[in-house]
Amino acid sequence: MDQNLDQIRDLIRKGYDLSSVDKMGMPALIVAAMIGSIEMVDLLISCAANLNVKNKTGQTALMVASKNGYFDIVDLLVMNGADADEQDINGMTAIMYAIGDTHLDIVKFFIEKNVNLEIKDKHGRSAILFALHSLEPVEVDSLNFLEQDLKKAIEINDVELQKINELKLKRERRKLEVQGKMIEITKDITEKGVNLNIQDNELKTVCMYAVEKKQFSVVEDLLKKGVDLTLKDKLGRTVSNFAGEVASSSMSQMINVAASQQMKISEELEEASTKKLDVNLQELPKNNALEIDIAPSSFSGDKKYTNPNERNENDQTPIMVAAYNGDMQAAADLIGEGADVNLKDPKGYTALMFAAAKGHLEMVTILLKHRAFIDQKTTDGFTALYLAVVANHSKVAKLLIDRGSRTSITYEGKNLLILASMYGALDSVKLLVKRGLNPHMKDFSGKTSIDYAIQYKRKKIVLFFKMGNK
Repeated sequence: MDQNLDQIRDLIRKGYDLSSVDKMGMPALIVAAMIGSIEMVDLLISCAANLNVKNKTGQTALMVASKNGYFDIVDLLVMNGADADEQDINGMTAIMYAIGDTHLDIVKFFIEKNVNLEIKDKHGRSAILFALHSLEPVEVDSLNFLEQDLKKAIEINDVELQKINELKLKRERRKLEVQGKMIEITKDITEKGVNLNIQDNELKTVCMYAVEKKQFSVVEDLLKKGVDLTLKDKLGRTVSNFAGEVASSSMSQMINVAASQQMKISEELEEASTKKLDVNLQELPKNNALEIDIAPSSFSGDKKYTNPNERNENDQTPIMVAAYNGDMQAAADLIGEGADVNLKDPKGYTALMFAAAKGHLEMVTILLKHRAFIDQKTTDGFTALYLAVVANHSKVAKLLIDRGSRTSITYEGKNLLILASMYGALDSVKLLVKRGLNPHMKDFSGKTSIDYAIQYKRKKIVLFFKMGNK
């Protein structure tokens, strides 16, 4: 290996083009990733090799390393800027390659790095659809039968039959192990807040695949998250139809109960949408989150501070004021001078929170780039995501979620979808539903997002829920 590295160093010194390919159409970086040589990958990166260079099938080094389970190489490539959202000629991404070969550690790594989980391959399958499609179900009964057959073969001393049954049993146990990993992958992706009503080219949904593969626990989780059971595939089949064809009686019953509940809610929404729903803000609880006090005269105009972390009369720093006002030039100057983007004012607000509350997307982007803490809380328990959601700044909210902000946070027992429904934040409602929040989830008082939309007369949101979240 050292000899190969020396040869590569010598070629580079002689001006070897790192983007050139061998007879198989493979660039050097992809070859290094394929053979699992982290030393060679590291050397090529240090020599400015194109991290996203592709072979003739559109694969990158990151895809190859992901498929082969080389975690250290995946980590090194991502750390140096390799794009995990690149697609090959079949639309496959790096995480799909990792899923296909059940490299659980790499899949979890990509999820933590907030790769785009909604990219579709040529069959229209996102990461979660791809995982469920790839799952090969194994029933415990079949394993029991094989174990009994093996036992009988041993008892009658049939060596040939014994070998055959041992191979079958080994294969089924391996399939069972893979099935367990696929279920874990599916649940991890689900918890990330992806669109659970996404459909592939055949219009099959996540829940349809889960039913088809007879994965009871996955179906149960999906029903709790309120997946749409009215969607149909190209053959006109709903989830209930799939259950009737392949599922056990217990799974079918569970799905039918959930479908009946959704039907009842649809009827309530139909009734509510026909009534006059005039918005009455007096009914709403006070939205303290958006009552942010900035001293507008402080640090405005010419620079009036002695250091970038100086405090004004409200005990706020210049970067907080710049973030609130969306002043990108001031923010850039302050960051260049060493401003601490994570300092808090007396109410616990940071620059990121001010920018999120005011909907300054570009400002939020630059603050995150400079390591703003994404899920810090104010003294009242608000996060930047909470502030963006209730103010209906859906683009900011989407960015925060994509960068890892938790959609599972609650405030006084209410989740983000309930709060968005209460305050009439329609764009936020649409985003949160797409990211997997369940309109049927109840708060501590037993009310759902739908209940609050009706209570506070949010007609557009009521209509949105009525139309099946479309």
